[in-house]
Amino acid sequence: MLLMDKLNLNHLRVFESVHRLLSMTKAAKELHLTQSGVSQHVKALEESLDLVLFNRVNHKVVPTAVANTLADKCRLGFSELEKTLWILTKQENELVGRIKVSMPDEFGHNVLVPMIGDFLKSYPEVQCELHFGMADDVNSGVKSGLFDFGFVDGYSVDKTLKVTKVTEENFQLLASKKYAEKYGKIKNNFDYLSELEYIAYLPGEPVLKMWATEMLSIKDPRFQVKAYCKTPSSILKLILNDNGVGILPIHILNTLSKTLRNKLVSLHSSKKMFRNPVSMVILPIRSQSRPAAALEEYLIERLACRPPSTPID
Repeated sequence: MLLMDKLNLNHLRVFESVHRLLSMTKAAKELHLTQSGVSQHVKALEESLDLVLFNRVNHKVVPTAVANTLADKCRLGFSELEKTLWILTKQENELVGRIKVSMPDEFGHNVLVPMIGDFLKSYPEVQCELHFGMADDVNSGVKSGLFDFGFVDGYSVDKTLKVTKVTEENFQLLASKKYAEKYGKIKNNFDYLSELEYIAYLPGEPVLKMWATEMLSIKDPRFQVKAYCKTPSSILKLILNDNGVGILPIHILNTLSKTLRNKLVSLHSSKKMFRNPVSMVILPIRSQSRPAAALEEYLIERLACRPPSTPID
């Protein structure tokens, strides 16, 4: 007699949901069951296997080590079964469902959202729920199962996720012409650049330091930081307001009018770009829906052939 003969497979489906969401209440909502029904499924599975799958601590469910192993195997099995069912029912071309994707603000709005819009036109039965945030938020959301997949820059990669490089962002160090005129002729050396005031993304200036290391071969540079802003659009506004210089992805420049572009000047040659890789991140053990898998493939193809943005001279 197989051990599987003792099990109700619905118990495994409920167990996987509770393990992924770390909540009986959330699992009940996802599966359209009552909370007591979910609890009964988990209890029945524990009794069938004679194992403790969850510890209850302060009204929270905490998976045991055996639960983590079982959950990984369940997800792999569900994924393979789902793929087989697609083939057997011959519904490869019918996409129906909701996709949740997380991405950086500016890259998402300027690059990904138009592409996702084109995808949705082709599949009217698909819904997309788009989230925007910092890399840490994207990584944690994908790891917890909140998002089907996400996008992060190459310097914020979580190694526990499956990471696929999909494109690069080119960056320029820019100032307003009015601000640059105060310091005389632009020079491509760190003595000149160290006199300027900077608008940085984060304390510690990681992006500025990587730029200086790659473009000028300067190790551990120091900058006079005037302000910190988390988004490129905020940095751009301060640059245009003559508050200092900053590094911007070139794709944001494509959104500017000719008048605003003419107010900016590059502080280094546009022939050599500072490149920031952008990657798609996915939870390796997650069972992806057909709509999510289709959108992943679509975006990878579109990003691979997108035309380059025009830098500031």
